[in-house]
Amino acid sequence: MMTAFKSDEFDWGLFFDELRPWKCSYRAFDKFAWVTISGLPLAAYSKDCISSILAAQGKDIGYDLGSVSYSSISGVRVLLATSS
Repeated sequence: MMTAFKSDEFDWGLFFDELRPWKCSYRAFDKFAWVTISGLPLAAYSKDCISSILAAQGKDIGYDLGSVSYSSISGVRVLLATSS
């Protein structure tokens, strides 16, 4: 498998610092999920407030900026990392 990968014409080093074969002992640390939050009061639509709401469930990784609009605040999508 690594031979086929190494013979590939594409320069994977542009995107990765290190490449190595998969081992069965490797385990994922976190699971990721998109969470949609809606119905918050206008004052609660801040990064700090949303982070504190989600703190018990996991760590917020990022936001879907396409779900946030100045003309309509119907909700926000947050990428959440959790270990459980």
